[in-house]
Amino acid sequence: MLDSLSEEAILRSLDRITADRTTIIVAHRLSTIQHADEIVVLAAGNVVERGNHASLLARDGTFAAMWRAQCVSWQGRNDPRRGSCPAR
Repeated sequence: MLDSLSEEAILRSLDRITADRTTIIVAHRLSTIQHADEIVVLAAGNVVERGNHASLLARDGTFAAMWRAQCVSWQGRNDPRRGSCPAR
């Protein structure tokens, strides 16, 4: 399991090496793709949603449900990603 400090270091490196390039990132941890220009949500091999982080949360569909589930897992830990979760 990757701790949040290591994740931040990896994300900074990704931002640097992917600047001004089209990059495809496959992620299970949604914070990894939070700042992507476009997120494509797949279910059973089919595209079920696409958009940026804010638009997908506003749609309140599959992505939003996954985001809320990850937020719940961050709440009980001293995890800096908690700040990106909606207040309860």
